[in-house]
Amino acid sequence: MIDSTIEKFKTVLTRVFGRHKAIMEKYRKFAISINVTPYSPHWDCNTRWSSTCMMFESLTRQRIALQLFYDTISKGKNPVSDYDWDLMEEFVEMLKVFKQSTTFLSGVYYPTSPLLLNELWLVSAQLERFEQRSEIFVLVTRPMRQKLVKYFKEMPPLFTCAATLNPCINVTGVEALITKIAMSLNLHKDNSNYIRNQINIFNDTFTNLFDIYTFASVTDSTSGASGSGGGRTDFHIDLYNYLLEEQNKRARTLTPSSKLGIYMEKEAQFPILSVMARDLLTVQASTVASESAFSFSGRVLSKLRTNLTPVAVENMHLSTPPEDEDDDDEVEDEDGDEEYGIDETPSYLRGG
Repeated sequence: MIDSTIEKFKTVLTRVFGRHKAIMEKYRKFAISINVTPYSPHWDCNTRWSSTCMMFESLTRQRIALQLFYDTISKGKNPVSDYDWDLMEEFVEMLKVFKQSTTFLSGVYYPTSPLLLNELWLVSAQLERFEQRSEIFVLVTRPMRQKLVKYFKEMPPLFTCAATLNPCINVTGVEALITKIAMSLNLHKDNSNYIRNQINIFNDTFTNLFDIYTFASVTDSTSGASGSGGGRTDFHIDLYNYLLEEQNKRARTLTPSSKLGIYMEKEAQFPILSVMARDLLTVQASTVASESAFSFSGRVLSKLRTNLTPVAVENMHLSTPPEDEDDDDEVEDEDGDEEYGIDETPSYLRGG
């Protein structure tokens, strides 16, 4: 049902924002004439629901203009009905959690690995809520739920361990998130012990990891002392009590970028946790940042810049972050949304 509705909208988009710039210009003038801001669509990617959300967000903002304009150029043969628009607005509401999580986990100026588990719960809870709305959303969320189950089951333990080092979550928070995610995804129905088993696996994994760091600290120390003891007893004292204390005192006021700073401040008091934090909290939860860096390289090394030395290219990378680079073909409004402009033709129009 939702796939056919999406295809209807893409038919309209292809006609209005496709290869014919004359039609695009007519639509721009028409939208402005009825006091509607024209936005070029963010063409979606089949593998990323966040991009689908962005595409339909730009459409719902100009619903009236698109309906009236397409009725005119199609002589009343508009494939998109009012019901389709209403359904799509609900669909966008559901997909916003994907967009927000993608944006949040794609940050490069704060640790993202300790945030993944919480974002996974937010997505699973959103799917659970929309499943209760209608049979349509039961069908829509089914493949999403299946992928989410796969991600949760195959998620590397690094992310649960990193979440433990987040004073806003810590050990008890990770156990609560594991429980909530498993229940939202109905993983406990087939196996009543599933949640307890996952919590035990998490605790054993983190305890073993702490012991590994403790052993390495003792081995590397010239004095033969780690500064915070070695073994599972000190693990509970060092980790559980300290993180619970930090949660009660200051966790609610923390910003994402300050989580690693806590362990830098407490390095002398908790040397093992500080080393673990440097290793675990610096892992990125998303590949968006690295992909953006490669894309930025392609824009720097263009046909207009063929004489750049390797040093010059490196300096440009360091001095101009990809997100700060201006794009002459796009105009952004005050909210940062792309207004009408010449957008890249989608792959299915190019035949690629």
